Order: sequence, then structure tokens, then C-alpha cells
Amino acid sequence: LETASGMAGLAKALCVLEKGEIPGNIHLETPNPAIDFAGLGLRVPVKTEKLPTVEGAPLVGLNSFGFGGTNAHVVLEQYRAPEVQVTVPTDRLLPLLVTAKSRESLTGAAKRLAERLARADVAAFNRTAAALFHQREHLPHRFYLKARTIEEALASLRALAAGAADFKNAALGRNALGAAKSAWVYSGNGSQWVGMGRTLFASNPVFAAAVKETDTYFGPLAGWNLASVLAADDAAWNLTDTSVAQPLLLAVQVGMTAALREEGLTADAYFGHSAGEVAAAWAAGALSLKDAVTIIYHRSRLQQTLAGTGAMAAVRLAKAPWDALRTMHPEVTVAAVNADGDYTVSGTPEAVADFTAAVKKASGKAVVLPLTIAFHSAALEGLKADFLHSVEGICPTPSATFFSSVTGKAEALLDAAYWWRNLRETVQFKNAVTAAVDAGVTRFAEVGPHAVLAGYVKATLKAMHRDGTVMGLLRRGDGTDAWEKNHLQLAADGWPVAGLWPVVPRDRTLPHYVWNEKRCL
Repeated sequence: LETASGMAGLAKALCVLEKGEIPGNIHLETPNPAIDFAGLGLRVPVKTEKLPTVEGAPLVGLNSFGFGGTNAHVVLEQYRAPEVQVTVPTDRLLPLLVTAKSRESLTGAAKRLAERLARADVAAFNRTAAALFHQREHLPHRFYLKARTIEEALASLRALAAGAADFKNAALGRNALGAAKSAWVYSGNGSQWVGMGRTLFASNPVFAAAVKETDTYFGPLAGWNLASVLAADDAAWNLTDTSVAQPLLLAVQVGMTAALREEGLTADAYFGHSAGEVAAAWAAGALSLKDAVTIIYHRSRLQQTLAGTGAMAAVRLAKAPWDALRTMHPEVTVAAVNADGDYTVSGTPEAVADFTAAVKKASGKAVVLPLTIAFHSAALEGLKADFLHSVEGICPTPSATFFSSVTGKAEALLDAAYWWRNLRETVQFKNAVTAAVDAGVTRFAEVGPHAVLAGYVKATLKAMHRDGTVMGLLRRGDGTDAWEKNHLQLAADGWPVAGLWPVVPRDRTLPHYVWNEKRCL
């Protein structure tokens, strides 16, 4: 009991220093006449008073008298943090992340923040945003706001408080995965479309700068510029030529990656499908941009020499009939294993046509792809010497975690021999996803102009009985609006965001948490 009473007194003394107020002794009616309060310089407050202003830091004394005669007296001094100059931007608003344990508490928090920020200037808004990010626990229900003006921010906060669920400059989300690891997945052939990246190139300076940097290496090799095609009308695009399509895909993916990082979005791991592995390796830091461009240029240049000689098809078929048909049609190559029952095959046009007909007869699904090269097949063997000679100067470097769709596991040495295997061998995409999930990755975002891999990732997660989230950042026909909405949704859903908010001094004036106030009986 003595210890407990002492702690209560200590807590009271700390509150006096924190609040700058002395609470009144509400039960005191008549002071003890035997105590000479005036002579001792003592006074018992009977109502709440402001702590007197003194020179230096205020002091509070705390007495504790034990039954056994052991007495203690503690002197507490108010802590005054040293002056720390923290610069927050004044030319733009920082993103605002609001989180709570329930949707009801989230809407209540939005109301309180709107009231607080109604009188704020840009600097005050940004100090609040930074304090919220660094000084509050990040809870599952999330609202991520990226406004251009305080008026826009207030409008969205008030809309959330009123029950809205759709916003132009913000996103509502729920992080059901906690601190799960994340991966960026880079799509390959089949994701390109005429006009991809055009509006982003025109409206996003970071995206445009990344494309132009890619051009500094690509232009001297190819004799034409990627940026000029991205900015051109549809007639200038020739995506049937793989020596055009693959470099443009790389440029768009480099631009998207740079734009994501500018928004503070990062990943723990990287992997890709076929040509998309090159962009993934660059993003992971395993390749310089110059080496990535060199590989894509020569890869696509040599593949284009085989145009018109082959065909490819996407196939969905159960394992037993698949195994039987594979034995009956050895002339068809398995170009990619994308997920359980999902494959890409390649071969001559006649062989692929016969195989797809057999798949449909076996109650499977098959779609012939608009490609005229038998990628990832023996038809490419004649390109090996030229390709290895062309890329022999690349210098792979240590990187973030990179899961290979060649070997189906994490790889570190991505040398010239590896990139020949990437061009020639079967794409083991399913195994790469499996390796990533086994390593703790359950949050995926597809980086490419059209999400063609998301379904395969979801199928593998389901087959492994693992929860996860998969998002495609763009789809065919999408422009700047879709990009803005989707990257905000990533942050709202719990994707790691960092580096945007300065660390500011402790702000004890942030609005208190809004409890649901539900009675549990």
C-alpha cells in the first residue's frame, strides 16, 4: 500500500509539471490550526491553480511517509527539451496518414483532425502530418491523403467524417497483413499496349526524367529515342516489333519505379517474368541502368530476327490431361509455368495450333497470343553466341532480394550467362512466387503497363493456403488518374512508405484517439 500511494503521488506530481496546473485539495475544509502555514511559507490550494512562473525550470517536491518511520522526499524538475530546429516543407503539403482500430474511430479521428487543421498554415499542417506518422501507432484501418491545398485536405477529412468512401486525392484501406514483407513484380511480354505511359510521361516529372535517363543509354545503341515514341501519336508505335516493344516496356517500368520511390513506396524483394526480369534486376540494384538497357536492347534485337517463324499460346489445363498432352505433342515447348494449371507454350505456328485444339478438346482453355516468335524455345539457340558476346561487359552488383524466374529461387549473381538462360529457358514464374511467399512476402504489386501476372500470384497464394494482397498498378488504357488512385491505395493498404516525413519534436497536442464507446456486457 505504501508503494502504491507513493506511485499515485508521483503520478500527480508529474501531471502538475506536464499540465502547468496545481489541482485543488477538494476535501480540505479547515486547515489544521496547529500548523503555522504562514510562518512556514506553506499554502494548501483548494481549487485548481496555474503553476507559478519562476526563473528556470519549475520544481515539485514529493513527500512519502512510511508507517515504519522511513520517510522520503523527491524533488522533480520539469524537463525542457533542447531547442531543435526541424524544417518542414512550406511549398507543398506532406501526405497525411490517419489510422485507427475501427472504421468508426477512423471517421472520428478525421473529424478531430479537420477541426485542428482548419486554422493551420502549410508548415503547421506538415508538422501535424509528420507527428502523426512518427508518433502514433499505425493501426489496421487507414486513410492516406495526398492533397495539393489545405482546402482539399479539409474537404476530404470532412467527407470521411461524414461517411464517404471514395476520394479524388485519398484512399481508404485496411492493413490485414501487419508487417508482412512486400515485393514488386515486373510484367513481361503481353503487358504492352499502344499509348502506355504517355500521360504519365507528360504529367509526372519523375517518370519523364527516368525515361529520359534510360534514353541516354538506349539512344546511342538503337539510333532512336524511347521518349519520342512515348510522346507520339498511336501511329508511331510498332509494338509488333519486339525490338521496339521490349525497350518501351523497360522504359515504362523504370519510370513507374522511379515515381513509386518518389512517393516513398519501397519493396523488400523484386522479381519479374521473362523480359520483366531485367527491370526487376535493375530495381533491386543487381544491374545498373546502363546494363539493363544493354541486355534489353540486344535481347530484343536478336529475337526480332526470328519474327514470323513461331507462335505462342496461353493454356489453362488440369495436371493429368496436361501431362498426357505434353507427351503426345513433344514439338511444343513449355515457355512458362505461371501457376498451377497455367502455362505458356511456344513452337511453330502449326504445332501451337494443333496443341491448342487438343487442349480445348480436353476441356481446357487456350488462347493463341499475338506473337510470331517462339520465345523460350530451342528456336532461339542460334542467337546464343551473338547474345553472350553483346552483353559480356555487364557488371552485376550485390542487390536487394531478387527471386529468379529462371531458377525459381533467390539469386545474387546475374551475369551474362544468367541472362542467356533468362532468354532461352522456361520461365519458372510459379516457383519464383512460391520462393517469395516462403520467404515471408505476402504483399505484391505488379509494376507494368497492364497487370498480366496478378492472377497467377493470387492463384499461387491460394494454392499455398496463404493470405496476401496483390495489386496491379496500371491496366490497359489507364492514365494519370488511375496511377494516382492506385499508388494512394497501396499506401492505404499498408504498403511500406518512408522518407517523406521529417522527425519532429514530440507533439502532445495531437488529437486524442477516438474510442468507439461500446458497452461490453
